[in-house]
Amino acid sequence: MSQNKTGKYIKYAIGEIFLVMIGILLALQVNNWNENKKSEARLDAILKDINTEFIENKKQLAFIKSGHQECYKSIKKVITLFPINLKTVNLDSLQSNVLNSFANWTFEPKVNRINTLINSSDFNLINDKALQDLLISWESIY
Repeated sequence: MSQNKTGKYIKYAIGEIFLVMIGILLALQVNNWNENKKSEARLDAILKDINTEFIENKKQLAFIKSGHQECYKSIKKVITLFPINLKTVNLDSLQSNVLNSFANWTFEPKVNRINTLINSSDFNLINDKALQDLLISWESIY
């Protein structure tokens, strides 16, 4: 081989290697970008699910609160009747208020989506440490 052809071949080989490396780096960058987009979409869906769960829990809590308020009103009505005079008191009203005062209202929020998230690898998609801590402690908070 002559010196001229070897130099051209080396330049050609280096150029090909350079182009292949650029192609690989571009492909990796596009792949990373796609993976980040998928992760963001998955995190968005997860947070929407958790938000839906919290909204349902908030509605349940409002319902439970109104039940407790009705119990309180019934108890106050019964207390105002003391001492109870069976001749003057409306027994149906007394019975209704006494029964209402013993209603059992308990708040049992849904935690399915949060527990599923905490126990999955998707939990690491949440970058906010404070949010992670709140989600982990949610069950003990309520």
